[in-house]
Amino acid sequence: MPRDALDVLFLALVFSPIALNVLLWRRLTHLVVDAPIAPWRRQVAYLGLVANSLAIALPWIVVLQAIILFKYVRHDIPADAFLDGELFLNVSGALAALSILLGAVAPRKIRFSLVLSGIMIIGAWAMIPKAIL
Repeated sequence: MPRDALDVLFLALVFSPIALNVLLWRRLTHLVVDAPIAPWRRQVAYLGLVANSLAIALPWIVVLQAIILFKYVRHDIPADAFLDGELFLNVSGALAALSILLGAVAPRKIRFSLVLSGIMIIGAWAMIPKAIL
């Protein structure tokens, strides 16, 4: 497969959970109020979306924090001290797994998308070799 096609597929895998998460927030907030949905299912869906959003945002926050600390605060400490890759990988994976579990009992309109988004986050993390982190 050509290198350009692999780059496009990688970017699609990285950015599709973000787009799917935005779609899920819109879909959940626009669910018909008088639809026969149990209130606990809506609350579980919100918790799953929060976990999914944190699983997506956590790596970006950690990398941004490491860049800011390395650039403006300390130059004598190696970059590995700022970034604990295994820790945020485990936390992000746990949040994605939580969103999968909560998505399994979410309302029908967002159930599949929430589970799929969590699986895509875990799949994106599985593609990154552990040596890079």
